[in-house]
Amino acid sequence: MMNKTINPNDVVGLYVSYLDGTGGKRRPVLIISTYKEELSFFRLTSQYESKTSKIRKQYYPIKHWKEAGLKKPSWIDVGSVLKVNRTHLDSVTKIGALDTDDIDGLAQFIKKIDYHK
Repeated sequence: MMNKTINPNDVVGLYVSYLDGTGGKRRPVLIISTYKEELSFFRLTSQYESKTSKIRKQYYPIKHWKEAGLKKPSWIDVGSVLKVNRTHLDSVTKIGALDTDDIDGLAQFIKKIDYHK
């Protein structure tokens, strides 16, 4: 059953498919918008060090990750916005929410990022 009170800037757990189509796993994501039955979100990762410098440029470091309900330092992958219809979800678990400092920082980060480099 889906929690109907999911809002932008909430950190939630949901099943996310791998980009290569080989499956997926339940993971934390950042909700960036809710519109009717659609949720738009960014992936979160704790695997910053293993990424290439090009990929790292699209990762915003969550400063207040503990306050957001995360278990370890994490980054927001702003490289692509993912969308899912709520009716296709078995469950969404609210983990926490971004601190206002991180909300502002993420907005500034997105304004400055150059997706073509």
